[in-house]
Amino acid sequence: MTGAGRDPSGRLPALFISRVRAAVGGYMLLLAVLGDRHLGYYPVAAWSLLLTVVGYATLILVARWRRSPRLWVTWALIGVDTVLIAVLAGITGGGQSPFAPVLLLVVVAVAIRFGFRRAAIALGWTVPILVALIVLVPRPARPGDQRARDALWWTGNLTAGAVLAGVLSDRLDLAHRRRSQAESDAAVERRRLDLERDLRRRLESLDEGRRAFLASLLHEFRPSVASLSTLARALRRDEEELTAEERTELLDRACGYAHHLDVVLREVAEVLTSESLDAEHRLHQADVYLPQLIGEAAALAGLPPDRVVTRSQPGDNVVRSDPDQCLRVLVKLLEEAGRRAPPEAVVEVGIHRRDGVLELCVTPGGAGDEDSLSGTQPPGPRGLGLWIAARLAEAMGGGLAVESRTLRAWLGAPPMGGHPGSVGSV
Repeated sequence: MTGAGRDPSGRLPALFISRVRAAVGGYMLLLAVLGDRHLGYYPVAAWSLLLTVVGYATLILVARWRRSPRLWVTWALIGVDTVLIAVLAGITGGGQSPFAPVLLLVVVAVAIRFGFRRAAIALGWTVPILVALIVLVPRPARPGDQRARDALWWTGNLTAGAVLAGVLSDRLDLAHRRRSQAESDAAVERRRLDLERDLRRRLESLDEGRRAFLASLLHEFRPSVASLSTLARALRRDEEELTAEERTELLDRACGYAHHLDVVLREVAEVLTSESLDAEHRLHQADVYLPQLIGEAAALAGLPPDRVVTRSQPGDNVVRSDPDQCLRVLVKLLEEAGRRAPPEAVVEVGIHRRDGVLELCVTPGGAGDEDSLSGTQPPGPRGLGLWIAARLAEAMGGGLAVESRTLRAWLGAPPMGGHPGSVGSV
């Protein structure tokens, strides 16, 4: 893999190499200014190449060049770097030139940035150019065997540097790829485990909901079915001994239980056909005037208006919520409260709103009647109506609790979109 593969943007490596190139160019210029004797062999050509190298390095640094995705641009830059330094070293003393080590640095940089394969290709022209200049350039005058030793030395030196840096670079790149693959596999495994946990939670929630629904259904059916069976046995056993009034009373009770079972069956049908019990159901928010909504819910629950008392603070009567969902929750709560309270007792509805939450507290018999309930109930919804109310409240971002004397539901109530006065006709 090339250097571009290690850093897709190419910004950090290219900028770092540009700074190193500029620093090396400054070092080479400093040697020339200090009067290095090796530039005196071919001063015009040496100074021309040196200034070209320094100008090229400065231009790349100032322009903040970023690595180009085009392959020919990469090879052109590799060629400029290697050829310029190789020729400069060749005409300033060959193997004895102070710029020959810079060529080794260039080869190592190519191997680190682009891998061993490209570094080997670059050596294919860098080494011949340098060897040819060491052997053929007449100045300085040196014996042929010394020139041959310099040529062999720098051939081996450049090759060893390219191999060492290229192999290490490729090994690091391979380790980087393996680590990236391992991280990718670990991320996939984490996502799979998260999906499994989420699926398990959803299945457990569905199973818990199914159990709660069946328990609520059993809670609703058992008393009515047992009472109907008792009434049927009484009518069959004592038919001749019963007066007309007693028979009528027993039949009225049986009709009442049958009516209750009919209501339960309608609630079951509501559960089967309604989408609004789903927590993902889309809510339709609107400003709602709660006292009027409580009056409508009381009428639907079969409670006379004089039996329902609303208590609230002046600023809590208007909320932003889903009116249909809120109405259904209130109907279920008032129906349950009507069953629990004595026939003539009032049902108190308390309204509290704070921190984006609307709390509805329905107390059968009112807050001052300690003995109004027909019996203490365990915590949690009992009965199909309360189960439906709990699911509706959860779909609205809240919940429901059945306490010893109070049915309490809390619903999400976001900030209102308009002034309370705009909903006076709700």
